[in-house]
Amino acid sequence: RDLTAVCFRDVTAELQRRRHVSALARTSATLATSGSVPVLSEALAREVLRADALAAVQIMTAAGTSGNLEIMGSAGFRRWPDFFERLLLCRERGAALQMMDAIDRREPVVVVDRWRQIAADPAWTPLHDYLSELEWGSFASVPLIARGRSIGVLNAFFITTGAVGTQTLEFLQAMAEQAAIAVDYASLLHTEREGARRDERQRLARDLHDSIVQQVFSV
Repeated sequence: RDLTAVCFRDVTAELQRRRHVSALARTSATLATSGSVPVLSEALAREVLRADALAAVQIMTAAGTSGNLEIMGSAGFRRWPDFFERLLLCRERGAALQMMDAIDRREPVVVVDRWRQIAADPAWTPLHDYLSELEWGSFASVPLIARGRSIGVLNAFFITTGAVGTQTLEFLQAMAEQAAIAVDYASLLHTEREGARRDERQRLARDLHDSIVQQVFSV
């Protein structure tokens, strides 16, 4: 029986590893072909969800210059338009946001049996309905790191209530890295385009100025 149990665990671990590798490969292919961060984020969230024992996945990034987070991709939970308003209300009421710790510390945060803690905490009341839509237990939050800076977070809601394995955490970090690359690339591309537009506006302004000067001299 002991040998059978060991063999079963080994086979299960190998199947999980293969799912992780396949998910990474598909995500890399999507990254290479998709120019849209939301499209990639949605695809990545779905890949993470079906590659492990997860109830839901959220991928959040900083929005524009405000620095506020927004959900770029998700799988499992329904989209709630006022999710962040409710989240901030929970924080004002004293709720501990583990994902903010992950972003600030730039390292993964794992909380075993997280839903039980949230369900028992009145500070989380504004989001109890949202978080109770699915059956989940433990929670992991992995920061998206680009050039040494946290630009978002990947949240994983596990079906189980136990500890998160090393292999699973490494997989989440790899997927978070893929998301960070996409977000950073999109940001650089936007900056480059803005720079090009700014240069073109300056060129047009110079041309207009030179034209007006010439007209004045002509007069």
